[in-house]
Amino acid sequence: MSAVTSSLTRQSRKRVPLPNAAETSQLGWKRVKQHYRISHIVHVSGGNICIGSVVDLERMVINPEGVIIRRPMRSDIEFDRFVREMDADPQSLVRLVTAEDEFDAQRTVTVYTFAGGRILEKQCEARGWPGVTHDGMLMYDHLFSTDKAVTVVRAKADARSAARAIQTDIDNTQLELRKLKSGLSNAEAYLAQLEADYPQEDWLHG
Repeated sequence: MSAVTSSLTRQSRKRVPLPNAAETSQLGWKRVKQHYRISHIVHVSGGNICIGSVVDLERMVINPEGVIIRRPMRSDIEFDRFVREMDADPQSLVRLVTAEDEFDAQRTVTVYTFAGGRILEKQCEARGWPGVTHDGMLMYDHLFSTDKAVTVVRAKADARSAARAIQTDIDNTQLELRKLKSGLSNAEAYLAQLEADYPQEDWLHG
């Protein structure tokens, strides 16, 4: 397995919270990617267009108004090129970001994912990691499938796992609380005994 494939595999197995429906929108992420000939990953996260790689998915961020709100921290030939192009004609960037993308109906595939207790139906042109749905969601292999039944099984397993983890946290917290209550009870008992045995000694703390 190559270093790149290994990196993609590790990335695809990460537990990644899916955005709410309100966080994804029909921003022109595809127009931006095509116009500036970007080979890096372009997707939508938190209502912004993000450009990056498996190492840093949000290396560059463009808001819905077409303004660059995060710039690459490291120099890179391709990033340097398209950032220069964006800066040279900011109005073109605005038009691309705010225009709704167009997709090839013949290439469009329906995929399914989940968020909480909901099964979500999405469309995409290139399924699988690191493909992006029409509304800009990055498709992690363990979160997206063309088979709705598979997605339902994954959603149930994810919810079941989350419930177990939360129950474990509750059990540990309750155990810690019992220990604290026992310590408090002992401290109060010590204080009661001391006050009974030495009722006249409080002046030392005056």
